[in-house]
Amino acid sequence: MIGRTGAITTFDHVNKNLIMFGGTNLGPHEGAKNRNLLNDITIFDLRSMEMKSQHVFTELNVKKRVNHCGFMIDDYIFSIGG
Repeated sequence: MIGRTGAITTFDHVNKNLIMFGGTNLGPHEGAKNRNLLNDITIFDLRSMEMKSQHVFTELNVKKRVNHCGFMIDDYIFSIGG
């Protein structure tokens, strides 16, 4: 992943992880016309500084989105808009 913008990012203080949902993935030579919308959850472990896991949903389950907002309560991520 070169860059990720417009995603929900929340901090899991129990496991010390950053959890990201949605947004766009841009390569180094891509512009807004070529952006790739995402509908995945990526978990980044701040202790090891490595990506822990990534889950990509199908379009039937979760629509791809960018410029959304959201929050996390317990083990649930709520996404609004996008």
